[in-house]
Amino acid sequence: MPATGFDIPILPRLDDVEKLLHGLFGREVTAKRLPQLTAVDDPWLHADYRDKDGRLRAMAVCDKGVALAFGGALSLIPPAVVKESANAAALPENLFDNAYEVLNVFASLFNDHRQGALHVRLGEVLERQPFDEEMRLLFEQKTNRVDAGLEIAGGYGGGKISLRVA
Repeated sequence: MPATGFDIPILPRLDDVEKLLHGLFGREVTAKRLPQLTAVDDPWLHADYRDKDGRLRAMAVCDKGVALAFGGALSLIPPAVVKESANAAALPENLFDNAYEVLNVFASLFNDHRQGALHVRLGEVLERQPFDEEMRLLFEQKTNRVDAGLEIAGGYGGGKISLRVA
């Protein structure tokens, strides 16, 4: 049973997102808050994070620019090679797998590491799939959300990411 007061996921701060990604990529990452209620307008990847009972507790939604940047920067794939995939209907398998791993590590941003606190794990990462009803409601909520523009140095570019906690 979660400790009292520690039974909700943490809404990540943008400096924590920058630190996590800098640690993964070994390069500068800039995260800037978007205007209030500005979300990813063309979701490319969405990840759900669930508690031990399988309840949806958080989500991350990336546009194609962020998905490509995550996929390329993790394995230091040359930016020119990554950009060749920009017009593809789906991410190449290697870029999807890398973006999946980055979103897997994102679970740590939602977790409170105090004993007895809620812990979430990555459920699924879906590409170009519509949200189910539960995910749609979480994505559209007006509170407990962070919407940001991300830029990854070294020519990887970026785009928009939206984070939500339930």
